[in-house]
Parts: sequence; structure tokens; C-alpha cells
Amino acid sequence: MRTKPLIQRDWLALGAVWIAVQGLSLTYPSVMFWDDYMYYADGVVSLPKDVVPNPGRSQIEALLLSISPGSFRMSSFVLLPFCSILLFRILGRAHGIISEGERRLISAIFLLYFPWALSTLVSLTMFNYVLALTGFLIAWNAIISTNAAVRWLIAPLFFVFSFRLPSLILFSIFPLMHTVWLARRTPRQWAERGLLALFTVTAGYLYFPILEVFGYTFKAGYNDVVPSRLAKGILLLLLTATASLYLFFKHLRAANREPYQPINVYFCLALASLMFGVAAFPYLITGHLTDLTSFLLPLVPGSGEYGGRHLILCGFPVALLLTSIAKLIMNPFSKRFSQLLVAVIALLGASNSIEWKLDALKQQAVIQALSEVDGLASIRYVFVDDRLSRFNSMGRDVRSYEIEGWLRRAGGNSAVVNLHPSTSVCETPIYGKRITVTSSDLSRIRALVRNGIAADVSVTDMTLCHN
Repeated sequence: MRTKPLIQRDWLALGAVWIAVQGLSLTYPSVMFWDDYMYYADGVVSLPKDVVPNPGRSQIEALLLSISPGSFRMSSFVLLPFCSILLFRILGRAHGIISEGERRLISAIFLLYFPWALSTLVSLTMFNYVLALTGFLIAWNAIISTNAAVRWLIAPLFFVFSFRLPSLILFSIFPLMHTVWLARRTPRQWAERGLLALFTVTAGYLYFPILEVFGYTFKAGYNDVVPSRLAKGILLLLLTATASLYLFFKHLRAANREPYQPINVYFCLALASLMFGVAAFPYLITGHLTDLTSFLLPLVPGSGEYGGRHLILCGFPVALLLTSIAKLIMNPFSKRFSQLLVAVIALLGASNSIEWKLDALKQQAVIQALSEVDGLASIRYVFVDDRLSRFNSMGRDVRSYEIEGWLRRAGGNSAVVNLHPSTSVCETPIYGKRITVTSSDLSRIRALVRNGIAADVSVTDMTLCHN
């Protein structure tokens, strides 16, 4: 009788933690980052078919943009907890493998993984990742449903919707294995779900070839697979699959000979290993992830730049891995230890949220300072010497098109170009302006407390390089 109120209290507590960790992202609704300045800064969604081959994306994001750029962040803020609830429901159909406490812990870690490792979700361009993940988890819930109509109508529809994120095509192996496993004792159901799995695999295989017929293609070179990358990806798959097989057989031996050992830990570790390999494989073979540093750096507070966006599917294996480790350390399962684990991950996420808040405050201060530059609209070529990099999130470098976006927002020339100072090897020197951005107070703590940064600018003539 106490189980349901207990679960409700846990979800309320997790909701409060989520607001504390990710709520800062809602406090700068008009601020854009990174590729946002390429696709949204002019108030119109501009997503070329050869960059983002996702039919309907422009329409969905144009609707959000017409409300406010902040609606992207609000949508992600709501959808990610919804994803956690969907995962919680999925885990409820892992009979005899995951206990109720482990189920709640996995769902909590999965949710808090995003502000920790995928902190770039504050970028508007990341909304499509979140939307695809939501569709995928809806499809996973549907394909393991006991209702045949839901399995055949809802699941394929949402799987295809989620395939706008190509790595989910390969990752769909796990919900397909899940639905077949659930029907393993009934030959008729097994055959029906096997046919459904085959149908889903075929839809994934044909997804992008069909889009190409309608002119949707990836930008040349963006997702190219070369032999060295493919070899690296296959090696990773072999290593993770080997580890998974070893752990699975260890699980079987423990189940037969040592009934009092934490046998399901081995199964969960096996699944985590395989999930990690499948999640990383598409990003490794296309060069978006290159080595172990690519996987670990986004998990370190204050570092990682934008590489974390390629770890979106690693939330599944990370949650399984950490929960398994928690059970190995504290067996029987300890709720106190799991709460401590969640608190640590929440603090890591809060650290990244503060980084982005400071980045937003810096950007707002710079745009305000730039708007006070006399004759800004007449400046065509400029070098912005940004000396406020201390406030940049994750130690990132601000890209030229972001700086040009700042200048346009400040009232600058619509065709302004941010260049670099001329050197002896410059082929085409050109006359322009150097705008130096500084501040008399570089304290990050004071910036947070005051909710603002005092920025100053100075303008001098400079010869720039326009190759």
C-alpha cells in the first residue's frame, strides 16, 4: 500500500532537483548560442535540406521561434522529465531483472545526465535531439505494449519520427530485442513481434534513401565514413560486445550456482556495455567522436565544449552502469547511497548550468556595450578582441558567426564580418576596426549574485586579414 505514495514522493523530489539544476536555463529566454546564430538569429528558421535532413523540423521550430527563442528551452525543460517517466515505464517491463528502487535510480540518473554531460541542450539547435529522443521513447513504450494496435500503429510511426537523429536507427535494436524478449514464451507472439521488429528495421534502413528522393541529404563530408574511422568503430563494438558476452555468461553461471549473489548486476553491466558500443558507434565512424577523451571530456565540469551533443544516447548505459556499481557497493540496495549518487550527479549538472548562465550574462553585457559604440552600423570589417573568455561556458571558443550575431543584435551592419588581425602571410589585408571588450570585474561569483556583468568596449583602427 505504501509503494505508490513512495514513488510519488520520489518523483516530486526529483522534480525539485530538476528545477534546481536546469531551471537557470529558463532565465535567459532570448539568448542564443553556437549554431543558433546561423539558423535562428534573423527571426526565421533557416535549415537547409543538405545540413539537417529532417522533414517537418523547420515547421516545428518556426512555431516555437514565433513564440520566443525561450520556448525551445522550455520545451526541452519539460520533455526531458517526460523522457525519464517514459524510461521508468519501460523498466517496469523488465520483470525479474530490475527492482523498484533500481528502476527509480536509473530513471533519475538518466534525467540528470543531460545537464551534466549534454549541457549543450541550452542551445536551440539541440532541441531536435531532445525531440527525437522523446519520439524514440514513446515508440519503445508502444512496441512493448500488450495492445497489438498500439504496437503496429504507434510504434512504427514514432520510430520513424525519431530517426531524424540517425544514431537512433541503430539504437532501436534495444527496444526491438525488448519486445521480442517479452514474447519469448509464446511462439505466436514471438513471431508477430519478430515481424514487427523486421518492419521497423526496414523502415530505418529505407529512411534516409527515401528522404534523398525528396532532396534531403547530409552536408558533404559531415557524416562521411572512412576506413580508419570504420575500423575504430568496429573495434569498439567488438570490445563492448565481448565484455557484454562475458558479463552475460557470468550472470548465467551466478543464476545457476550462486542464487544469493547479485546476479542481475552482471546482466545490467552486460547491457550497459553493449548499449555504450551501439550508442558510440555511429559517432565514432563519422568522426564526431575520435578517442577516449571525446567521451570523457564532456563529463568534466568546465570543459568539453560542444562534444557532449554526441553523447546523447550514452545516458542509457551510464544510468545502468552507475546503478549497477551502486548495487555492487551497497548490496542489498541502499536508498541512502542512491540518493547520494543522485546528489553528486545533480551537483555536476548544476555546475554546467551555472557555466551557461555566466555565458548568457556575458553575451548580454557584450551586446549592450556594443550597442553604445558610435557608428557601429557603418563598420563592415571588424576584429572583436573578446577579453571576457573567463565567462565562456566549458572554456569554449566563441565562433565568428556568433560574434557577428552579437554585432547585428547590437545594431551593427547586417553584412558585418568578423576577421582576424593581418599578418605577414595574409594574402588580402583590409582596413577595419578592432573592438576590444573588457570588464573591470571578472568575478564569476559577483556576476551571478548581481545577475549581470559590466562590460566596456574600445574601438581602434586595424588592418585585418580577408583571405
